[in-house]
Amino acid sequence: MLNQSPHIQFKSRSVTLPTIYLYSSNPDILALSFKEQLGQVALMKQASVILDLSHVDQSLDVDRILQITRSHQMYVISVQGGNAELNTQFKQRGINVFQQTSLETPKHKQKETCIHKTIRSGQQIYSEEPLIIFGDVSAAAEVMSDASIHIYGELRGRAMAGIRGNENAHIFALSSHAEMVSIAGIKQVSGMGQALSFNQPSRFSILDNDIMVFNL
Repeated sequence: MLNQSPHIQFKSRSVTLPTIYLYSSNPDILALSFKEQLGQVALMKQASVILDLSHVDQSLDVDRILQITRSHQMYVISVQGGNAELNTQFKQRGINVFQQTSLETPKHKQKETCIHKTIRSGQQIYSEEPLIIFGDVSAAAEVMSDASIHIYGELRGRAMAGIRGNENAHIFALSSHAEMVSIAGIKQVSGMGQALSFNQPSRFSILDNDIMVFNL
């Protein structure tokens, strides 16, 4: 029986983002494992997740696994543990690669999380609460929150708000030359033609299923 020897396993990182560990590269087995096991973890639906690729090789069909997760209303925002080939494939599809040594998590849970410094290249910040940054977000840095993100500085990296599906989340910044912004899984990436660059206080919000910029 498949359930007696599962090919996927659900765990949780210290940052509370759910992590899916893959133990097979066979897409049919993975699809069946997701179908059978998701009944036991209904809270995973509409979740942003991390894929752990430590136990699979580069034969993994990246497009198929992303299709499988989306069909179960789960959204892959990062991967970890993969080899260089797999990491490249996921990056080409707009998925971040977690470097575990660079992951930084606020230590104290509060009504809001305040960071009094610049977030430097390679750093990643995640908070369940509204995230307030008194500093810049450098290029190749990432800030993530289940709620809104307030940046009292320049956004040059990536900002992902409402990552568990909160479409009422916003991203505020004093100025921006962002690489990417995302709210509730809706993305705008630099170079797509959208206005991610501005030199005045502004707000990113969802309007008509798209991300819009509003001057403050």
